[in-house]
Amino acid sequence: MRIFCGRIIWLLFCGCLLLACQPIHREVRNSVSDNSRSEEQMLRKLVQRILSPVLPGAPEPKAPTLDVGKVPTDLAFDLSLPEGSVIVGSTTQNWMMGNSTGIFLDVPMSPMAALAYYTQTLQSQEFTPPDSPAPVTGNAFVPLAAAQGVTLCNKAKKLSVWLVAKEIKEQWSDVRLTITDYKDSPCGGSGNTIGLLGMLPQLVIPGEAQMTNGGGGMSSTNEVYSTADLETDLSITALGADFDQQLEKAKWVKGIVQQDKSTAWSTWQVMKDNEEWSGSLIILVDPVQPKHKFVLLRILRQE
Repeated sequence: MRIFCGRIIWLLFCGCLLLACQPIHREVRNSVSDNSRSEEQMLRKLVQRILSPVLPGAPEPKAPTLDVGKVPTDLAFDLSLPEGSVIVGSTTQNWMMGNSTGIFLDVPMSPMAALAYYTQTLQSQEFTPPDSPAPVTGNAFVPLAAAQGVTLCNKAKKLSVWLVAKEIKEQWSDVRLTITDYKDSPCGGSGNTIGLLGMLPQLVIPGEAQMTNGGGGMSSTNEVYSTADLETDLSITALGADFDQQLEKAKWVKGIVQQDKSTAWSTWQVMKDNEEWSGSLIILVDPVQPKHKFVLLRILRQE
């Protein structure tokens, strides 16, 4: 009898212990769940902050949206997806220069095939290339990857779509579509250029070279210039020859050419709106680090 009572007491003790532990387990699980939710909310908040930079004196922009695994439901065109494609997500942003929607896809195609696919599908929806594309950044020098993008315009819908693609693994590409207002793009003739910077032709950085910063530029009524810092093993002779070919395609006329070990300099004649401008292309080599090169493209209105 004593043994039986002892067993009953032991079972009651174990049962009470289990009941006492259950809230603790629930509390731990709830704490882990709350922490995961909190981290997800903070990550979303961080991305939204990054997508909405604050400029001194600028009006408060509308909060951007971030949709994981989704595209906007109010797209003004049909977005075709090749079989096997993955929708990574989409964003909407409101800038002082206009609104922008970004769509991010993983597509089972090479970058060139993906660009060709989306160019064809958008052209079937009355999108066309811009009449006179201008440097989107307001800088004459652009990396090869940016230059390989495609801009398409739909005047009736007042839309511009910029397509870029890069390889993420064999036969898979990271494809990005940036949709902006027609007037705030090369479609509307602005391309977000600053002042007269749109007068400078777009010069594509050779594939062997890397831009070490975003470059810059400035314009006034009589002068326009743009600069870039590059890192490359290319000689100034090879670099200059590459840029010379691009300037000649833009109908710039070469004049005097001078070069030594650290400097290449050439003069050019340019006609813009029936006015004659004089141009110059200068390449400087860093004597301490020869891979580092500085490039300047400049035009001056002739008196």
